Amino acid sequence: MNFLLGEKREVTIRITSRKTDPFVIRNVKYSLIKNVTGEEVAAGSGALIDKDISAVIQPTEATGHTLIFSYEIGNELLKAKVPIKVEKI
Repeated sequence: MNFLLGEKREVTIRITSRKTDPFVIRNVKYSLIKNVTGEEVAAGSGALIDKDISAVIQPTEATGHTLIFSYEIGNELLKAKVPIKVEKI
């Protein structure tokens, strides 16, 4: 996902299952990591609406980041990565 420096945007992903069994998502969190240093620059609880999880982020540097969502389904802790590219205006 591409950002321009200074933007504050909501990033949303949809969680799906290869099986047809119903599932419940719990304990949604996010962490925004700066790729160059591995430093966590933002973190918090993510929003959950049905099977969509989201976070509002505002990267403060023009560099690559990775947004990592973590969530629980059943007895499993799962993670999803979203690459974030931030460019100067």
